[in-house]
This record gives sequence, C-alpha cells and structure tokens, in this order.
Amino acid sequence: MKVIKFGGSSLSSSKNILKVLRIVESYKKETIIILSAFGKTTNNIISCGQLASNKKTKYKELFQEIESYHYNIIRDLVDINYQVKILTEVQKKFLELENILDGIYGVGELSKSISDRISTFGELLSSYIFSKDGNFNFDLLKNIKQFPDNSLFEQLGVNTDNETEMYQNYINSQKIFNNKDSIRFLKTHSCFVNTDKFRFTDRYNTLGVIYIVRDPRNIVTSHAHHFQTTPEQAYESLLSHQYLG
Repeated sequence: MKVIKFGGSSLSSSKNILKVLRIVESYKKETIIILSAFGKTTNNIISCGQLASNKKTKYKELFQEIESYHYNIIRDLVDINYQVKILTEVQKKFLELENILDGIYGVGELSKSISDRISTFGELLSSYIFSKDGNFNFDLLKNIKQFPDNSLFEQLGVNTDNETEMYQNYINSQKIFNNKDSIRFLKTHSCFVNTDKFRFTDRYNTLGVIYIVRDPRNIVTSHAHHFQTTPEQAYESLLSHQYLG
C-alpha cells in the first residue's frame, strides 16, 4: 500500500488535477491519497476572514472568486451524471462558509478557533470533489480497529488482567499484524510515551502518529463512556490525584 500527498500547486487547475488523476490511476496497489486544498484556496479563505474582521467588504468579492474557481473545476472534471449532486453539496459547504464570514464581519473579530475552522474548508472541498460520486461513507471509519486489543495479547498467552504484563508485550502484540505487507490505521486512547519503562510502540512498528486533541468540553463524557461510569464519577476521577499528580 502507498500513501501519497498532493500539494495545492499540483491541484491548482483542471489540467493539473487531470495529471494527478492519471498518476493515481497508474498505481496497481491500494493507495491512500491525501489532498491539499486546490491552489491557494486555504490562504484565500484566511484572507477573507481577515478582510471581514477588518470590516472590509472586499471579502465578499474574494469569496465569490473562490466559489467560482471550484465550480469551474467541477464542471471541467466531474462526470455529468454526478455534477448536479456534487454542485448541490458543495454549494451547501460554501453557504456554511459564507455565513461564518458574514458573522466575522458582523462582530469585527477573527478568533483563532474560527480561523482554524474556516482553514479546513479547502481540504474538505477538494476531498469531496475527488470522491467518486460526492459521497463519503462514514461507516468506513468503523473499520479502523482499536489498539490495544485483548485478542492480540491472548494470542501471546498474556494475562490481560495484569497491566504490567500487557505493557511488556505492547510491541510484541503489534508484530502480529505488522507481519502482513500492508499499512494499517489504528485508533488508541494511549499516547506515544513509555509506560513503566516499556515502550508503547517503536519506529519498526509505527510509521507515524496523529494526535487528535479532544474538545475540553467533552472530556468528562468521553471519560465516562470509555470507563463505563456516570459523568459524575468521571468528573470526580479526573479531579483525583491519579490524574492531577
């Protein structure tokens, strides 16, 4: 399996995007494609936000340019059978972005959280347009398995009630599925650190780590769900010395 990322310049025009499509089609094995926003879309969206926060109505003109740019790419490249559906969904995303920009103009402020939010629209749009028919099957995310998985430790004869024994065999258990010639994505509640002097993973078993930072407003409910407790018990646990040191 290959993992390939295409930057904004390689996706800056219909002509360049066709080149990318030909490259992708040339790969015989399963391939993970990571797409940047088309051209300078992300920079232009941030510029819209900055203009709006400074009460400059030019942000509307720049927004319309971004919108037209994407619509033209869709008309140039997307199969006519899917154009209406994809254009309709893309219009919804642009309406959402436009409403945010109008809100920024209204309050005259571009906060970091809003800046981070609008900066994701470019990648969302490019990935959506590149999909086969404008659909993303969220059920596919359920195929990402969690690690540690007790079944792996049981294959090694590890006592899963003994945490220290499990720490000792974290890497050994990873070798079970890494014997296959493939790349896997796994989700975990652990982090890339040592526990009781035992490594959670190493460079021979892990190509990279993606940290997803939890919205702090959701920590209590997440903790309660993970440990099968009530929100009240989770709250008390998080405030204990075990977590605060």
